[in-house]
Amino acid sequence: MPFAQLVTSGIEFAMNQLLKLDDESQHRLKKLSGKSLQVTIRELPWPLLFSFSEQVDVRAVITPSEPENEAPSVDCSIELNLETLPKLKDNSQL
Repeated sequence: MPFAQLVTSGIEFAMNQLLKLDDESQHRLKKLSGKSLQVTIRELPWPLLFSFSEQVDVRAVITPSEPENEAPSVDCSIELNLETLPKLKDNSQL
């Protein structure tokens, strides 16, 4: 199993397990249904793409060398360092 697939499946599994603990998560996910978020963490070799439906799907965005293959269209994009991630919990830091 390639490293990117291992990382993304681990993140996806953890996120969806955490969402099952929140009774309101399905209501919140409905608002995001069909949307996507690309998160570029500078310490990772590829961005992560989060797609929302009744669950969260995560995949790595590995851009092939062929020019005809374009990056996926996303609704929102965030670029940050790993050290910045904890600050996202504090709305005043956004």
